[in-house]
Amino acid sequence: MTGDSEAVVALCSAALGSGDARELLSTFQSLPPHMLAQAADLLRTQGSAAFGKKDYEEAGRCYAQALLALPADAKLLSNLAACHLALGRHEAACEAATRAVAAAPTWSKAHYRLGCALEALERKEDALRAYTEALSLEGGDATLRARVSALQGELAEKKMAARLLEQAGMSGESGAAGDSAAPDVTSMSASVEDLFRPEYSTERIRAAHEQFFARNRVAPANPADTTLRGLQSLLPRITAVHSPKRDLSFWSALLAANPAYVTAIETAAARLAGPSTTAIHVGTGLGVAPVLAIRAGITRAVSVESRPFHCSLLKAIAATNRVGDRIDVYSGQLDQITSMSLLAGPPAPPAAPSSLGDLQPSSSANLADATPAQPAPHKVDAVPPPVPAALLLVDLLEPGALGLRALPAVHHAFRAGLLDRSALVLPARIAITATLVENRTSTVEGFDMSGVNTFRWSPGYQAVQAAREASMTPLTDPIEVFAFTLDEHLQLTAVINARKAMRVKTAGIANAMLFWFSLDMLGDGQHIVSSGPLEKFPDCSQALQYLDDVPVKEGSHIDVFASHNSTRVWFDWPRDTPGLKLASHRSAVPLWQLESVGDRVRSAGYAGAVSRAVRDILKARPACRVLDVGGGTGLVAMAAMRAGASHVEACDGSKHVVAIGQETVRRNGFLRGRSDGKIHLQAADVRTLTVPAGQQYDVLVHELVDYGALGEGIIPLIRHCRAALLQPHARIIPARIALKALLVSITTPAFGGVDLAAWDRYRWAPNYAGIDMRFTPHVILSEEASLFDFSFDNLASLEARIAETTFVAIRAGIANAVLTYFQMDLDDEASISTAPSSTAQTHWLQAVRFIAPIAVTPGATLPAAVGHNGVDLAIDFGQPPETLSTAYDANWLSAHTATQQLVSKMLQAVAAPDAHHRTTDAALALACQPGLLGVDPHDAAAVAAMLCA
Repeated sequence: MTGDSEAVVALCSAALGSGDARELLSTFQSLPPHMLAQAADLLRTQGSAAFGKKDYEEAGRCYAQALLALPADAKLLSNLAACHLALGRHEAACEAATRAVAAAPTWSKAHYRLGCALEALERKEDALRAYTEALSLEGGDATLRARVSALQGELAEKKMAARLLEQAGMSGESGAAGDSAAPDVTSMSASVEDLFRPEYSTERIRAAHEQFFARNRVAPANPADTTLRGLQSLLPRITAVHSPKRDLSFWSALLAANPAYVTAIETAAARLAGPSTTAIHVGTGLGVAPVLAIRAGITRAVSVESRPFHCSLLKAIAATNRVGDRIDVYSGQLDQITSMSLLAGPPAPPAAPSSLGDLQPSSSANLADATPAQPAPHKVDAVPPPVPAALLLVDLLEPGALGLRALPAVHHAFRAGLLDRSALVLPARIAITATLVENRTSTVEGFDMSGVNTFRWSPGYQAVQAAREASMTPLTDPIEVFAFTLDEHLQLTAVINARKAMRVKTAGIANAMLFWFSLDMLGDGQHIVSSGPLEKFPDCSQALQYLDDVPVKEGSHIDVFASHNSTRVWFDWPRDTPGLKLASHRSAVPLWQLESVGDRVRSAGYAGAVSRAVRDILKARPACRVLDVGGGTGLVAMAAMRAGASHVEACDGSKHVVAIGQETVRRNGFLRGRSDGKIHLQAADVRTLTVPAGQQYDVLVHELVDYGALGEGIIPLIRHCRAALLQPHARIIPARIALKALLVSITTPAFGGVDLAAWDRYRWAPNYAGIDMRFTPHVILSEEASLFDFSFDNLASLEARIAETTFVAIRAGIANAVLTYFQMDLDDEASISTAPSSTAQTHWLQAVRFIAPIAVTPGATLPAAVGHNGVDLAIDFGQPPETLSTAYDANWLSAHTATQQLVSKMLQAVAAPDAHHRTTDAALALACQPGLLGVDPHDAAAVAAMLCA
């Protein structure tokens, strides 16, 4: 095959697949020229017909087949690029458009198509050059002139912001830090580890609530406000990347527990069915609602969604379910639509899902004001509806109910005339139910571990699955605190405060409010959708807001203040509450750190193993010295001391964890200085420790085991400790780890007969995803395969290497993931398994690595190469790299990487203590009332916690 032929195959493979392209090219090469032209014209006609029906996949296939006959046809190349753009394949679109320009350099449309592809790839300067060239060839096109003008203005603003940033010395582009690779979440936290951190008490959080409202009304131009705007610009980019996976989890659990959601939409749509009935759908949910409405008789639906990847998902779901010609997607906010006519007009080039823009700080603050890089709202394939909509489907829901601005959306839809005055709104009513709970750590393995509760706080709320929380105890009967009727009479309020009395059914220490929503879908009390905690559906998410500790007695009543505005519900104690003591919260730690302390299986296993090791060593020698790495909480160190250890050195990377650990061991009577021969805790990297000759440690405990076993660097750590810090025959705990794997199929189930396979591409993670497979629908397709066995007293077993393993299929299916887990032998007596079939529940999840789909049949063997370098694990089935595009959205991956870089730049920009203080204050204020500022509650709280870490 010639080089030109190879290039044609590569170009057409995105639409056809490499094998199909090669076979068809071979057929065409055997035809005479006149038959080639006829075949190409026929395929061109078929492609144009499919394009007119918005079947872009079929149209692209036809154009690609035609190109195999006429590889230099500029119109075919341009049409293929248009199909790729509509399907979100921006790299492929750019390749086709580039070849179209090469084939017809004086054709304006080829340059315009190239500009669209480059803009979708965020190569805006290149896009401007392509648009400008197109304009020079066809100067009368008003739409093209407007696009050129808009891009020129946007690039000029970005350059001005960059100059201001450079003048302020905050570009972060000089030095090693600016040149480093994008960090992961843990390294981003570590990069601000040594910064000044003020105390954030409950009083400070209350003040942030109060200051927010004053600032929101007056909006004085001060540095804090500039910092707040910078965070407001960053957070939507974080949300765009993280919300698809989060929404998939939340909505899958909600719909699985509530079949009334489907029946209510079908009932309402059937009631309104007519020849010209329109529904507006706001938010995404799982994309089920508009499809159900169309199937039940609604003529047309318009989905309004501001998050770019959700827009792509909505279009893909509509197309997959064969209603793409009746569901239009509007990329923007509902409150930006002032009349139904704005949903009509000629389609604008769709914004690329990866168009997240760069945070551009200004000169007035260390974390800057950002140049708005969000694309202007635009219409996508919309046609004018003849009348206001008769149905509004509201999927703007999250665990806290109101944070995605559901109430303002409904209010605006009626006020702007988007809805008929008699329109149905689903849900018709939202009720908020709450119960006081105790969610604290107390005694673990006989030690008082209550000190870790200082980390149980948040300026907003945390999403939890209460039915799966062993440490959570409901203390009061649930009560309905608020209810909202979603109709034309809905009024938005600033703040409503209500004092609620709650009856205590279980004595304890109330330190949090658990609340959830119930949706009366049709207002008839029959079609109820609830996110409440249920044992049968434990993965439904609720909201948990922490409060200061208050002791409560069984049978008593206790008052709480419940408050809400249009975007948030929150709770507080009255100041006259008996026993109320305001707490000071100094810092934040990752949630998994609290989960690991409360993991009874892990704590008992480690404590038992270190106790046995110490006692065995003391049988042979008079003293036992223990090194505990990653043990900043002090639990394992105290277990070693209780067993008779003469000295325990414990180190941890987090100074906050060590501070609490010091308080904990002091409370339990073990804390002494190094010379006193008891427990010594320090915030340090173990590689910086030194030990005098003859005083090496007899026992090493390493607590750095993540979901994938290797990610925290246990192998390099053990190598270092064995060489520099341990006795020749020291005990190592855990002693062994065996990595195992299964081939699985993890797919999104259909709800109400709606195919939701488009969501599967957003399960993917760059390395692996930690998933609790007990609550994730999946099918195991293979026998267990062994990957690696690490024996930590055998250095040879720790060598980086590549090996082969074989997966033996046990049933037919499509494998799209490798589920890995480990068997960890703490010593010869105790082991912990993270296998999904394990009956012992731990805080460890399974590590799931998504792969390009592979069809398997019973008995088939799939060889794979597996390798590790001591930190990372790789599994390779020998699939061509291009097949991975079916496993994930490449634009999402680009946006994920860009967002990590933005967060890194933010942390660098606020490195000075004063700037860090101001930025943290702004993040706390934002997390207190995120909905009013249009940001996602979960991400606002996460950024505040990261800055407090």
